[in-house]
Amino acid sequence: MLRLLIAGCLLITSLASLNCQTYTTGLQKGANRADETAAISTLGVISRAQTAYSISNPGEYGTFEQLVTGGFLDGRFSGSRPKAYGYIFTMNVSPKSDSKDGSYTLNVDPDPALKLTGRHFYVDSSSADIHVNPGSEAGASDGLLRP
Repeated sequence: MLRLLIAGCLLITSLASLNCQTYTTGLQKGANRADETAAISTLGVISRAQTAYSISNPGEYGTFEQLVTGGFLDGRFSGSRPKAYGYIFTMNVSPKSDSKDGSYTLNVDPDPALKLTGRHFYVDSSSADIHVNPGSEAGASDGLLRP
């Protein structure tokens, strides 16, 4: 009888532990999804800031520093590779020349230092479309983000 009681207690403890792990995993996935949503929203904000900068500076796009200094973005985006919501934002800007307008590309990738899993995003000056790659840095040839 005592063995049955102990076995029952162990079973209940194991099930409770499994439920806690599942709950914790669900919470983590929910938090990751919220961070990803915030990063996507921020990508849109940066894209609109670039459009505004280009209107003010015909044919040019700004670096993060230029966008912050010009008041198009807030101080969170100071530096060459700012981090927000567990993501790293990387912008490459090509200046205007006699033969072509300037351009930019923007990658948004999960911060490997935080060991987060998440999708990778890309946008550039040629379109407002957001490209997404599930496992590595995204580019113009990757599929479009769908709601």
